[in-house]
Amino acid sequence: MAGMGLLRIVILRMLREKGELTGYDIIKEIERRTGYWRPSPGTVYPLLRDLESRGIVARREEGRRKVYYLTPSGRELASRLEEARVSLRRDYERFVEAASVLLESEIPEDVVEAMREVKAAIAEAEVHLSNRGVREKVVEALRRAARDIRHALDSQRVAEF
Repeated sequence: MAGMGLLRIVILRMLREKGELTGYDIIKEIERRTGYWRPSPGTVYPLLRDLESRGIVARREEGRRKVYYLTPSGRELASRLEEARVSLRRDYERFVEAASVLLESEIPEDVVEAMREVKAAIAEAEVHLSNRGVREKVVEALRRAARDIRHALDSQRVAEF
């Protein structure tokens, strides 16, 4: 049952991001995003019917296709769930960061602060990563940062040699 609750949340998030989807679109998008999981139609369509009966999603028919979208109360619920997800993620990251201090050697405070800034920026960007342009810029910035860090390490290694 917990998995079906999670699948409901995933469906709401996808409808919030995409606007309108068929059940088949939802199944394919989940498979694309996870790379391996393809929920069955026997799972997805009953969940869509349940969400529809609760007034969270609505549907319209285009021939044989049923296109689902969020109702106003569904959009409000999806927004609240997204806010909670972002908040939980930030709290989890703060917890892991605090716990890791006990396990790692001491890292200079300015480095820890810079790492916090990067984590915060990633958390802020996460809700916009479905936008291809934003995602490409975030990936480019992260790869550039990784290259710069490696370059700094290479420079240090050359100096030590």
